[in-house]
Amino acid sequence: MTDASRLNPLSNPIANLFDEVRENILGRSSSAKLGLFETQLARDPTVVDIATRVEPDAFVLLLQRNHMRSKSEMTNDHEIPPGTELETNEEIERVREELKRSSPNHKKSYADRPAQPYRPTVRPPAANLIVCDDGENIGEVIRLRTDPFIIGRTEGDFQVPDDEQISSRHVALTRQTLSGQTRWVVTDLQSRNGLFVRVGKSPIAHQSEFLTGGGRYRLEIMQQTISETAAFADLNQRNTPKTRAFENNLTVGGAMLTELLAGGVGTRIALDREQFWIGSDQECEVCRPNDPFVSHKHASLTRSPKGTWVLQNHDSLNGVWVRMPQIVLEPGKKCEFQIGEQRFRLRYGVSL
Repeated sequence: MTDASRLNPLSNPIANLFDEVRENILGRSSSAKLGLFETQLARDPTVVDIATRVEPDAFVLLLQRNHMRSKSEMTNDHEIPPGTELETNEEIERVREELKRSSPNHKKSYADRPAQPYRPTVRPPAANLIVCDDGENIGEVIRLRTDPFIIGRTEGDFQVPDDEQISSRHVALTRQTLSGQTRWVVTDLQSRNGLFVRVGKSPIAHQSEFLTGGGRYRLEIMQQTISETAAFADLNQRNTPKTRAFENNLTVGGAMLTELLAGGVGTRIALDREQFWIGSDQECEVCRPNDPFVSHKHASLTRSPKGTWVLQNHDSLNGVWVRMPQIVLEPGKKCEFQIGEQRFRLRYGVSL
């Protein structure tokens, strides 16, 4: 049987033709067969259709090899000779698109499926830590290849010496493997000011702390009746904190929001409604009119029917950050965290 008849789809079943095309694409055929295959590829829609469904990466390698041979005479198969121009991503995509358009049944072909960016399938994906520049979501990129990776003010693998709110050894980034699944864990090393994670929505409990703009707050659930005085925000005169006794206002189980300042505590607000807004808008119960980092309606605190509280971000520019002892990041996930005044973005198996 001649080479032409072997590649002729009219004289062989499709299965045999598929095998023949596959062998040619993988470069396992003779030079004569490869030349015949290129002719068939240019003229035969059936061969084109099959080629689009046979191992796209290997097909691209073959196109690259042919492209290089046409531009420069190769004297050694293991070296790229001087003057060689590798095929660009645009050229590769153009070839794929031309193959799809020339195939009569291209809608059913593998090439119609969106191509996925190449990534390792055997080793764990790489993790990237982005140290955000001030006021930006981009910055220095650190590729995490060893662990633990320590971040601190004066010790560790990455140091932020000018931030006094960061402890000497503040957090550790560690790679863990459980049941064959690798993950990265960010752990607070019992720092004084904690680890804060950016959230869209999160339940908060007694002693939970969170950041909104330049403000830091703590939720307190009354464990016993309070009979002391403290700075209290009058909701009818939000910009005029006053001193007011709590004993007749908060009972056991009642909630209070306390602003935490560098020198102690600031305004305290009794959470005696179902929902409270935090923002720069004068209508917000927790109003921060002079905070340039707070949106008009930045976040909300809502009490569920079961009595638990939920903190939710509302499309604010700078987000809401909740203090957590640890973050666990699975492959294909990302997160943002803050220590002191330094923000970081961690990507695990996700493009930058």
